[in-house]
Amino acid sequence: RISHPQGAPQSYSSHVVDTSAGQCQSWPRGDRIYSRDVVGATEGGSSGSPVVNSAGEIVGQLSGACGTNLNDNCDAQNNATVDGAFAAYFGEVESFLAPGGGGGCNVTEVIETSCSDGQDNDCDGDTDAADSDCATGGGAPGTACQVNSDCASNKCKGKPGAMTCR
Repeated sequence: RISHPQGAPQSYSSHVVDTSAGQCQSWPRGDRIYSRDVVGATEGGSSGSPVVNSAGEIVGQLSGACGTNLNDNCDAQNNATVDGAFAAYFGEVESFLAPGGGGGCNVTEVIETSCSDGQDNDCDGDTDAADSDCATGGGAPGTACQVNSDCASNKCKGKPGAMTCR
């Protein structure tokens, strides 16, 4: 893991999962990953730093330490590093992290301009007429326009007399 303890320069540490480490009362196993330091250590101020597996995939984030000698960051024998298990809460953040898969929203338009396709193209939770981008009264793409404000996208393009909303 790479972290910035107490705002200090970057620190590197490596860990091995320890399924026999004592469990802290407020950090249940399953929702948490318990590990032992192999190289380096984590310190206060590093919470939230990602833990990655050997494939480089984020599998959790640092919660803190659990053990009997917490004043010694380097005591891997008596202290375990505890990470929140990404798998335990992935469903709650999936739509933000994987918008194209797993049922999340796939952004196809930064500003909703397809105002009659039944889709939430800008992933703001609103569809078509309910989307504030479409509720301006402006035209959908392809609609004739004279100025930008004539269009839901605020983009009126083309030659004079033949301009359309984009």
